[in-house]
Amino acid sequence: MNGAPVVHAQSLTVRRGGHRLLDRCSLTLDSGSICALLGPNGAGKSSFLRTLLGLLCPDEGHLEVLGLVPARVPQDVRAAVSLVPTGGLLLDGLTAAQHFQVGSRFEPRWASSTAQRVAELFDLPLNRVSRHLSTGQRVGLALAYAFASQPRLLLLDEPTNGLDHHHREVLLSLVAAYAADGGTVLFTSHVLSEVEALADTVAFMHAGHLALSGTMHDLLRRYATVQAIYDAQVPLVTAQWIRLQFPQAEVEIIGRVLRVSHYERTDEILDALAAEQPVDLQVQAGTLTRLYGAVVEEGVRAVV
Repeated sequence: MNGAPVVHAQSLTVRRGGHRLLDRCSLTLDSGSICALLGPNGAGKSSFLRTLLGLLCPDEGHLEVLGLVPARVPQDVRAAVSLVPTGGLLLDGLTAAQHFQVGSRFEPRWASSTAQRVAELFDLPLNRVSRHLSTGQRVGLALAYAFASQPRLLLLDEPTNGLDHHHREVLLSLVAAYAADGGTVLFTSHVLSEVEALADTVAFMHAGHLALSGTMHDLLRRYATVQAIYDAQVPLVTAQWIRLQFPQAEVEIIGRVLRVSHYERTDEILDALAAEQPVDLQVQAGTLTRLYGAVVEEGVRAVV
């Protein structure tokens, strides 16, 4: 892609009350990308989104969003960026129709037709005040407002929480179409199947630190599983040697099958097992679930 990146964060650190919400986070996103920000609760995902919008100011590092520094010109950034927090953020005394009237008045790129279309997709009753809407309808209204604002960067914090299966599929389709049109999306989620279906880029957060980031294709290719099948039981000495040589590897023995998963050292493991001449030896593509476990639960730290 030509031009400046939509998001460029370099060694971003945010402190509050002696606690580091963000710890030297670096991430770059180009136009049209869909990036999933993954990690356990409390990892710093929401803080990262809020910092991009200028709601939190970094203590160290450098941040540009659409070529702007959010801490200096937060209003300019918010005119081009939309954040939908978990559960949506609404004016409880207003109906959906009144929310859209507010948008048409204050959002410079407001698209009434988009608001109406997304409202229909989420089965929103336009004349019911938002405090009487269901959880899924509230999320749908917040999303309709966000899409109608036509932001250049869309920030979604666990957007499918409260949505049924049908409306989850609606949202995924809307996000994919928005990115295909040149919009950039950064979203958080705990539903890895949705992430695999939607995201082209993944970033893992752990204890306020961006531990690993890259394209989905590259990360899963580099976190592969080597499977060796033996004519008898797996030699225990082999499994023990693998664990010693590759302490961060996930080693699994099922009868005659030895499976070893590791980030980046797949070729070394493959060569080591090939020397023993097992009956069958193959490399299988990694899965996001296994990679998440290695990065977040086991603490693998690598920067792509």
